[in-house]
Amino acid sequence: LVRRIYTELLEALGVTHASGIIHGDVSPGNILLAGGAAKELLADSCPDPDVRLGDFGLSCATGPSLSCSRCSGQGTAGYGAPELFGQMKEVSDRADIFAAAAVAYELLVGSLPMGRFPDPGAVRQDIDREFEAVILESLDTRAERRPSAQEALDRLLPGNAPVPPVLITKGRPPYGPRVYCHVEKPLPSPASDPGR
Repeated sequence: LVRRIYTELLEALGVTHASGIIHGDVSPGNILLAGGAAKELLADSCPDPDVRLGDFGLSCATGPSLSCSRCSGQGTAGYGAPELFGQMKEVSDRADIFAAAAVAYELLVGSLPMGRFPDPGAVRQDIDREFEAVILESLDTRAERRPSAQEALDRLLPGNAPVPPVLITKGRPPYGPRVYCHVEKPLPSPASDPGR
């Protein structure tokens, strides 16, 4: 079930990133399970959590580089990538990848990946090695070493079609698979972002 939640979350991030948006606050409170309550999903032999990513309040629009300066210093403690709270002026889509992996790690192990943390396979014996490798690479403190959402999906779901970009506009949900976003005010374009 955790692997399914994680891959569906990566699909949502793939759509978001392909649309030129960094979420900036991927955390359990912003992940909706439309497929039912946790108890129901755990009882199902073939559960579909139907993950939806919500609350784009800290998101920022980006240019082709998928980086922005508005996201710095924001996010939920414990899930935010090191660069969100460090000295870096630019934050990339890889900060969302770190946060998604932190959520998956917590679901697997029962604690957040803080400081020197054990590999999930050292805590649970039932974790697939490739799944564990993708999570650990996604938790790398160096953003450039983390996979993109599509790269992670390619490893977890071989033969997966690339995530198509979608246009996110006000007032017409849904905006793409697994993305629920209601934009109250237009996101600033990269050129109008005062932090650039």
